[in-house]
Amino acid sequence: MTLRENELIDLLYESVIDAGRWRHALDEFRKYFGSFAAFPELAEAVEGRVDAACASFDRPESEANAMGAETLAQHVVRASRLRESFERLQAEALGLAAVADRLSAGVIVLDGQGQSLYINDAARKFIARKDGLTLDRGGRLRAVKRAADRALALLQDKALEEGPGGLAQVPREGDMRPYAIMVAPLPASSGGLGASGESRAGILMLIHDPDSAEKLSARVLAEIFGLTPKTAELVAALAVGEELKDYADRAGLSLHTVRFHLKSTFLRMGVRSQAQLVRLAVRAAADLHF
Repeated sequence: MTLRENELIDLLYESVIDAGRWRHALDEFRKYFGSFAAFPELAEAVEGRVDAACASFDRPESEANAMGAETLAQHVVRASRLRESFERLQAEALGLAAVADRLSAGVIVLDGQGQSLYINDAARKFIARKDGLTLDRGGRLRAVKRAADRALALLQDKALEEGPGGLAQVPREGDMRPYAIMVAPLPASSGGLGASGESRAGILMLIHDPDSAEKLSARVLAEIFGLTPKTAELVAALAVGEELKDYADRAGLSLHTVRFHLKSTFLRMGVRSQAQLVRLAVRAAADLHF
């Protein structure tokens, strides 16, 4: 192996997790070797093709170069497979992040050292309010009130030691109801490695804001349950706690008309009470929120 070939191998493995550098590394291989008829695996890896049986490349002139090319072919194939695995993991992580960002609950994931791995949009929104929650420099969740902060820290420490975790209440400023926070350990493989090389458990934290009553989409309810737009608006209003009379006044309808539409909606949605109607609507809209 020549010095340049060893440099190419180093460049290849250093570029596995960076798409731009990976393309540059493959371009450097093409410039250095040109093409390889005798090494279809190299052609497959460099050109990114699954089937390289028809690749037409020229054999390097000397036997020494041929031996170097064969070794390099193995490295390119190995690095390419690492790159493919990384891209799959990256796609999975992006997909999971997109799902978590659609949740109304805050989600925070810590590694085995207590450092933040992921914070979803809802959690960032809660923290930005500065009404009871904050983050330390490592991304660990803290409570503004001292007693709540101690309780929250204890739950996180126990979960890091693969304890059961638990629930905590975090008081808020003003007359808002406290945040409810669940802390739970994640599988040991999710938290990375400790100082001695052992696998460490991570932490999952879920934040619930009992005062966060997001308006349900009447359009979504109409599509889920086959309701008319007006009936869906009524269900959406009831689901966020609006009274029948208030809705009737706002919609410019008589209370008698609204009650008639409500009974028709009971039949359409297969429920017998307003409470069942609201529960069904909230659960469906929460699962299919977009």
